Amino acid sequence: MARRKRGFIFARYLAVMIGCALISCGSSSAPASGNVQGVVTPSADLNGCFTPHIPIDKRPKADVTLTAGGTGSQSQSATAQIGQTVEVRLTAGVKWKLNQSDQATLLQPGTPFGWFDGDHLQCVWDFAAAAKGKVDLSFSGGFVCATGKPCPTLAATADFTVTIS
Repeated sequence: MARRKRGFIFARYLAVMIGCALISCGSSSAPASGNVQGVVTPSADLNGCFTPHIPIDKRPKADVTLTAGGTGSQSQSATAQIGQTVEVRLTAGVKWKLNQSDQATLLQPGTPFGWFDGDHLQCVWDFAAAAKGKVDLSFSGGFVCATGKPCPTLAATADFTVTIS
């Protein structure tokens, strides 16, 4: 009888654990940065860009532009020719980090790197296509929040594949 009782208790315990796991699962999408408490609208003084200010010199128009406008998971591919400029634009409401693979010799970063475009509220990375091959660029980050305010722990990712020919 004791063995049967232990089996019943284990089954109840297992059912409760599965129920809790299912309740905690669910889909959630990252809201626009202006709709979350503590998250700020990007500005020249407060944004998630690596270089928070606009470059002094006029930037040449990019030959290839990759854009991820939201804060959810994004993925995009493009093709560039050697010598062309590849530009990546991401929302400035996220503090982005580039997790580039070891193929940095194929796409060489320009300077300034990850600068703030105040007209479009975006972080901009410029790369020069230097050699033939395939490069994966992976960006990730969290929201930019006002100092002393609670900040959501939602993460954003943007992945790009550039084939250079």
